[in-house]
Amino acid sequence: MLGYAARSSLTGRHGRIGGYCGPIFFFAICSLMISVGCGAPEKMSNDASLPAFFNQTNVQSDVLMDEWTRAQQHLAEHPIYINAATSDPPKYLPADPRALQIIPCGVYVIPVPDAPFANLPSTVQAVVKGNPTGVFFDSDCLCYVYGNVSLGSRPHVYVAASRAATSPIYEFENIILYQLGYDVSQR
Repeated sequence: MLGYAARSSLTGRHGRIGGYCGPIFFFAICSLMISVGCGAPEKMSNDASLPAFFNQTNVQSDVLMDEWTRAQQHLAEHPIYINAATSDPPKYLPADPRALQIIPCGVYVIPVPDAPFANLPSTVQAVVKGNPTGVFFDSDCLCYVYGNVSLGSRPHVYVAASRAATSPIYEFENIILYQLGYDVSQR
């Protein structure tokens, strides 16, 4: 099951690489550490004077809103895979229609330059396949990620620059779930 958890963290989707993926599993754990941070962050602000997104990417904010809506709909209509960043058997929670009520408020979306394919370890190269890689190196965990989120009153979503239009869905889901009171420390 290590490959399953690694694939979820690497792609933000639920799939299977197959076999033992030690370095990729390390990558998944690093993504988890960055996503969770230390302590319990505050909930997202409800300040109506804030924009939905502080968008620092090259994509239009309406594209980010479309991705937020997709994240809401996915959580409202499909079982929630709550422990993707573990090697435990998959744990699914029932879909939660309350996700449709959570709106973004002051969410920072920040692009990070893609890491060059030639600089990636072979285990990551096997998944990303070429340039643009859609991943970046995170010096806090010494691992490669597609994106990660810092929760709190002003959530920050960091995405690989080449994937800014499609990458934030999983991170948006984590913000929504956190706002609904879920423990996202294992996602």
